[in-house]
This record gives sequence, C-alpha cells and structure tokens, in this order.
Amino acid sequence: MPAAPAGPEPVRAVETTPPGPDPLERPRSILRAGVLALLVLTPLPFASVHAGAVLAIEIASALLGAFALVLFARDAAPLPRPALLVLACALGIALVGVIQLAPLPAPLAASLGAPGAPARAAIAPFVPEAAPESAPWSLSPADTSDALARFVGYVALGLAAAVAFREPRHLAALAVTLVLCGVFQAVYGGGEYLSGSNRIFGYEKKHYVDCATGTFINRNHFAGYLAAILPFAFALAARAKASADPKDPFRARVASWGWIAAAALLFLGILLSQSRGGLAAALAAVAAYALLARAGRPSLRLVLATLAIPAAFLLWRDTRVPLERVADLDQEVVSTSGRAAVWKTSLGVAARFPIVGTGLGTFEEAFRSLGSRDVGARYDHAHNDPIQAGVEGGVVSALLLLSLGTATFSRRSTVRFASLQTAQSATLASIAAITVHSLVDFGVRIPALAVLLAVVLAVGNALPNARR
Repeated sequence: MPAAPAGPEPVRAVETTPPGPDPLERPRSILRAGVLALLVLTPLPFASVHAGAVLAIEIASALLGAFALVLFARDAAPLPRPALLVLACALGIALVGVIQLAPLPAPLAASLGAPGAPARAAIAPFVPEAAPESAPWSLSPADTSDALARFVGYVALGLAAAVAFREPRHLAALAVTLVLCGVFQAVYGGGEYLSGSNRIFGYEKKHYVDCATGTFINRNHFAGYLAAILPFAFALAARAKASADPKDPFRARVASWGWIAAAALLFLGILLSQSRGGLAAALAAVAAYALLARAGRPSLRLVLATLAIPAAFLLWRDTRVPLERVADLDQEVVSTSGRAAVWKTSLGVAARFPIVGTGLGTFEEAFRSLGSRDVGARYDHAHNDPIQAGVEGGVVSALLLLSLGTATFSRRSTVRFASLQTAQSATLASIAAITVHSLVDFGVRIPALAVLLAVVLAVGNALPNARR
C-alpha cells in the first residue's frame, strides 16, 4: 500500500537578532562636534580674516578631514553620488592650483604665454640671475600656495561634514547651531549700531560705522552670512509646528513662534547692515525656501512675519534702510571705479589666460598689473566670485564650478530634498542665497562664509541618500 503523501512541513520561527548599535556612531558624533565648533568659532575673530585665524582653520580642517577619511574607509554605506560628484569637482579645482604651481621650463612657459613670462623676460637682460631655468605658471606662486592651502582645507572640512551628518536629526542639530550663531550676530551687530557704540569686542570700528556689521569687518559679508542662515530658521519653525503633539499643541506653537522671531531678528540684522547684496541674497533665500519646502500657507505666514516685524521696527525708528542705497546703483554701473567696470576689466584679463587663468589667489596682482589702468580705483577682489574664478582658474575652474552647481541644483536632487524634511530644503535655499550674494561680492573669499558654504554644500549633497 503506497504511503500517503507527506503534508507541508511546519514553518519554524526564525529568531532574528535586532541590529546592534552602529560602531561608528560615537566617532561620527565626535566629528560632528568638531565641525559644529568650527562653525561657531570662525565668525567671531573678525570673520577669521587674519593670518593666524586662517592657519587655525587650515589645521583644524586638516585634522577633521583626516579623521573623516578613517571613518569613510570603515563605513559600509558609501557617500551618495551627488556628494561624490561635488567632491570630485572640488578636487579638480585643487588640481588646477597644483598645475599652476608646477615648475615649467622657462622657454616653454614663455611660449605658452605664462602670466609672469613677460616680466621675467624684461628683467633678465638687466638681472641675469632673475631668469631661472624653470618657473611656475602662476603669476604669484606664494599667493597661489596660500589660496590652495585654504581651498584644500575647505574641501577637507566638507568631507568631514558629509561623513558626520548622515541623518535628518543631524541636520536639525546643524540648523539649530547656525540659527543661534546668526541670532547672536544680528543682536550683537544691531545693538552696537543702534546704541552708537560701533565696536567689535572692544575694537572701535574705523569703517562701516553707519551700519551693523556684527563681528565681521564688512557689512556685506555680515549680511550674506545672515542671509545664508535665514532658511534654517524657517525650517525649524515649520519642523516645530509639524511635530506638534495634538494633546499639547501649545509647546510646539511657542517653539514655532520662537524660531519665527529668530528669523525676524536675522532679517532685521540684514536691513541694519544696509547691504544691497545681502538684501538680494535674503530675498533669494526666502523665495528658494518657499518653493522647495512646499509648506503652503505656513511658509507664507513665516515669510510675512519675518518681513513685517523688522520693517515695522525700522519705520518706528525711522532708520535708513538699504532701499535708499538702491537709488545709488548708477554709481556702480556708470562710474569708472564701480563694480560694473571691474567686472568688464576682469573679463578682459580672463580672456588673456583662458585655460587655467593667472593662478589661484592672484586676482589682485593680475588686476593691478594687467587691467587696473581702465578702472579708477584699486581692487583686490572682483566683487563677483564666478568672474574672479575665471581670472584665477580659467575655463577649467569655471566648468568645474558649473558642474558642482549642477550636481547640487539638479532636478533629481531637488526632488529628493523636497520629499524629505523641510530642513533639507533649507540647505538648498542657503546655497542659493550664497550664490546670489557671490554675484555682487566676494563673500566666499571670507573664511567664515567659506566654512559655512563648505559644510552646508557637503551636508546638502550627502544627506538625501543617507540611511534613515
């Protein structure tokens, strides 16, 4: 008699062990603390424009970058493609600086039209020892070495931020830190200006005494800094409202209005700076955040509250606002010493050395020796970072910058930002503010703003694909 067919085997319960804690979480938290500390400290010593502060930033960034490389090698989750593309573009710009410093045979440098070749050829008949057998491409190797060291430090800091900030809660900590720093700058700068003291930590200001500058020397850089932070205050207000407990909405409402008040203080600081570029950057930040966050009416209320409170205060104080200076744009457009003349002349200098430029950090030397005859004033910056990048790094650097921006603002990246937390939309809005500001000033050349941009750019591109 045949045996009865066997029935299905009973399903056995498989014991699964919950995943253990991430062994890299503690090292990442240390790395995050270092990045946040650098963000807090860099604006304080006059925006870190002095040589000692710059050296401290370079050393700290190198240490954080080396630590990040160790964690990156041990991390099983790689950085997302946008972050890797941004990192590759930044390293490409650094490679341009290395090429500019590489020694070339003197005849080859002269035949290629190196920026310093005519000066060396003119001096050689009178001082033969000044005619070396080899020479770098850069018009000023010392300035290029300094600029390259700074840029590599910012790249290392960006890598550290990309490795350390891997989750939305990390971005929330970044947003809180930035907004608190911005509020301090706005309150301190506004208080010094409105009180008539006009000091920076006891140092009596000699310039920009008729406006607020915070701990910055220049009002435009102060305003650009606040404009870059403004979207994070919007995001924190929206986040507080979205996370409200239905049983206790009062606490969330207080937190939301607290961040709205912080945004209003930031905007007030921008108005008191009387910076036209800063005002344009702030409006760009507001518009970009409103488009990306997709928060509807809450975003509109945030914007209206942020703009109305400082405006009402200024009307009450009868304080001069940047709109008065907009009427003086003719001086910038028509004058031979205005920025429009500088941009035109700078483009002419860039056209003479189109491939790799005159050397990173050499704008002042290049403008003085090659183009300043057409401008009635001395300029050490082009007041337009893309044009200055074209002068110093040529078409190669300009294309790399364009690729970097494309990776950040591409439609695919924008969709990922908009589908996640509103704070991640704030990173794009912050970058948009810095981009607009860089078209009329040289804020990215200031260490405090460059550190802010490096961190926000890295976190914004690294976070969308990070594990949640």
